[in-house]
Amino acid sequence: VEKLGLGPEELCRSNPRLVYGRITGWGQGGTRFEKMAGHDANYLALSGALDLFRRGEERPFPPSNFAGDYAGGGMMLVMGILMSLVERSRSGLGQVIDAAMVDGANYVALPLYKWAQTGFLPVQDDGHINASRFILNQAPHWVETYLCKPDPAKPGTRQYMSVQAIEPQFYAVLLKGLGLADAPGLPSQFDRSSWGWMKARFGS
Repeated sequence: VEKLGLGPEELCRSNPRLVYGRITGWGQGGTRFEKMAGHDANYLALSGALDLFRRGEERPFPPSNFAGDYAGGGMMLVMGILMSLVERSRSGLGQVIDAAMVDGANYVALPLYKWAQTGFLPVQDDGHINASRFILNQAPHWVETYLCKPDPAKPGTRQYMSVQAIEPQFYAVLLKGLGLADAPGLPSQFDRSSWGWMKARFGS
């Protein structure tokens, strides 16, 4: 848009009340990435958020492009525009809203980074998330996606059951539904040494 002479400087000079919004990948901060093209997974990787999309020792698996493009870019831009409209109602002046997807992805993941500081989200010595021990990365058997038995009414399809029985009262209901509430030798919910074989037991 700037190449067409329709950048924020020109348009805001013509209309000081204008709210000018734009989404960029890397921001306008003069970094060496600024003029480079990129995609959702690239922004997540540089922000560090891509490490959150991992199970066990697997490599990170980028989600469909909602986390960087839509949440990190689109939602941040909308928030900026709404705040600038409130400010304009007081000052009479518009603003330039520059939403960088790499910054937005980092901001959206901020609560999880805070968890890393408190120890709730376990971090390895190399700085990466210890996905094998983190609840929300499907480490335990009570936070997992299980393959269902084939449905004769839907031949050739694969269906899954999503489980997130984090709280003890939900875990108790899960055990009851699986017929395991009174099973002998059942380990405690937070016994990490049992998570692997309990997954196999649940899956069977």
